[in-house]
Amino acid sequence: MAKSSPDTPTDDPPAKAGADERRTFLVQASAIVIGGIVGFVPLLVGLRNFLNPLLRSKDDIEVDEAVRIATLDDIEIGKVYRFKVNAIRVDAWSKHPPGPIGAVYVRRDSDDPKVLPKVYTSVCPHLGCSVDYKEDRQQFVCPCHNGTFAKDGTLVDPETAPPPRDLDELEDVEIRNGNELWVVYRRFRSGIAAKIAE
Repeated sequence: MAKSSPDTPTDDPPAKAGADERRTFLVQASAIVIGGIVGFVPLLVGLRNFLNPLLRSKDDIEVDEAVRIATLDDIEIGKVYRFKVNAIRVDAWSKHPPGPIGAVYVRRDSDDPKVLPKVYTSVCPHLGCSVDYKEDRQQFVCPCHNGTFAKDGTLVDPETAPPPRDLDELEDVEIRNGNELWVVYRRFRSGIAAKIAE
């Protein structure tokens, strides 16, 4: 049997090179797959959080909460008062700190604690301007297009007035702690005859 000389290589160079290439390919492919998974998971979580408000059903959305407007001691019977509404504002993606979100007019007709005050939004249902209450005329007046409302919020001269409906009355009104007036504040769509909450 012939002996191989020490200078003769025993490994097959093409086979070793092929094995190294396969090993390198597998390492790189594994790195790409693992990197893709690691990068895809945060992307998927971020996309879910971004789209969350659009994917929620109405049952998942927080119910409006009542806010304290005033005390009954602040409201003289027979007069109309304007109060700012301060609350935490929540929109689809963010929650804002407490601050003004609107204003209401309050009218108290009786000192009977069972008779709740009437509460109207200060927003004209025509184009959304803020109405003023004129004590001397006992009327609400919109400065934008002269829409006029009676003291009870009904539209004066509905045939020719620009507003399509009466002032929007807030119906979720309650008395807490004996004399505190709490209201669920809502805004309604302007320019239409139907009273539809935004």
